[in-house]
Amino acid sequence: MIFVSGCNKNYQIFEEYNFNSGEYQLYGFVTQQALYSETPFAINKKNFVITNKETLNQMKQSWNLKPWRKGSPKCGSTYIMVLMKGSRYVKHFGVNFDCGYLTIENWYQFSPKLLTNDQKNIIPISEIEVQALKDTLLHQTGLDF
Repeated sequence: MIFVSGCNKNYQIFEEYNFNSGEYQLYGFVTQQALYSETPFAINKKNFVITNKETLNQMKQSWNLKPWRKGSPKCGSTYIMVLMKGSRYVKHFGVNFDCGYLTIENWYQFSPKLLTNDQKNIIPISEIEVQALKDTLLHQTGLDF
């Protein structure tokens, strides 16, 4: 049996957002799955944020994701990604670097290079910042990871 995501067309995950406003942040929260990852970026096991609007706009253009068609992935997520606008939650999704997929309602093919090409604008965040943001997300949305 072959799994086909709920749609047959590519998905541009950031298409509807105006990153030129400078108000958006994309956070990456490392998961337990990263403990087993063999990709160089995930091996560092760091939580991070991307705030640079040029980087976010480049991601907006290049993250044109194809539906996943390789059967049901059983890899979990290496990172939980959370898009915020100021202090307000916008959306979240999971990415798995080793198996090469992104999941948000459906599964899509994902190359870690889409995230790691511009590492100078990937800013590590402290555990204190991580916990504060997780508390905010839990309060705003009930999202707990």
